[in-house]
Amino acid sequence: TTYTCACGDTYKDAFTDPKGHTLVTDKGREATCTETGLTDGSHCSVCNAVIVKPEVIPAKPHSWKGATCQTPRTCGVCGKTEGDPLVHRWNAATCESPKTCADCGKVEGSALLHWWVDATCQTPKTCKVCGKTEGTVSDHQYLSETIKPTCTRDGYTTHRCIWCDDTKVTDEVPATGHSFSAWRTYLPATCEEEGVRGRGCACGEVEMEPIPVIDHTYDNGKCTVCGHEIQIIVPGDADGDGEVTYLDAMLALQAAVGLTEASLDACDADGDGEITYLDAMLILQAAVGLITL
Repeated sequence: TTYTCACGDTYKDAFTDPKGHTLVTDKGREATCTETGLTDGSHCSVCNAVIVKPEVIPAKPHSWKGATCQTPRTCGVCGKTEGDPLVHRWNAATCESPKTCADCGKVEGSALLHWWVDATCQTPKTCKVCGKTEGTVSDHQYLSETIKPTCTRDGYTTHRCIWCDDTKVTDEVPATGHSFSAWRTYLPATCEEEGVRGRGCACGEVEMEPIPVIDHTYDNGKCTVCGHEIQIIVPGDADGDGEVTYLDAMLALQAAVGLTEASLDACDADGDGEITYLDAMLILQAAVGLITL
């Protein structure tokens, strides 16, 4: 028991042993990225004496998740943010998809239209940008050209495909042949020389041919054009004096045996194409008036 004087002095008597503390555990807390933590402690529930003092646990570092194109750098625990979101990495719009972020998939706008190239005989309808195809190849598309026949060349129609150069020919027409003008004389014929005449076709083809020598125009035995004189041959007149005499017979006989030359027209009395002794005998008979050649 303790006794206390008004002056503050005390004294005890009949001392007893202390009961001992009644411990109560002070539960600590885990540290976070925003607050420090405390270890577990204890105190006496009677006298409030601290038995085990709690120790401060340092705050944990933030668990950062990298910034994206939609959110800034963010703590995965407390949600704290730092900085700004990243910019989008846009993939350009295509024929089938709009402008799209390669990271987050965000889209803007709309897909482009296909730039279609019509089907040909070799390829189906095809997008010039992305290469997508639709349908099947088409038939040949022909352009036709007609070649008219000429004098020397056949006519025909050519059909050529504008895509692949496939070609076919139809409507063949034979060449017309030359259509010549009337004959035109370039050099008239005379009684001594041939002439020349020609004719032409519209294509440029030209035909030339000779004009035969014309007959002499005689007046009193002389040609009035060239002056040629007619030589009158008397049958049997070997010496050309205009009469048939025994001398002509002698000349014919000499010609028959090869001693001299004589006119076949005058001396071939029997007309067999050669001069013989028989021709000389006939000429002699004509000379004396027994026969007429």
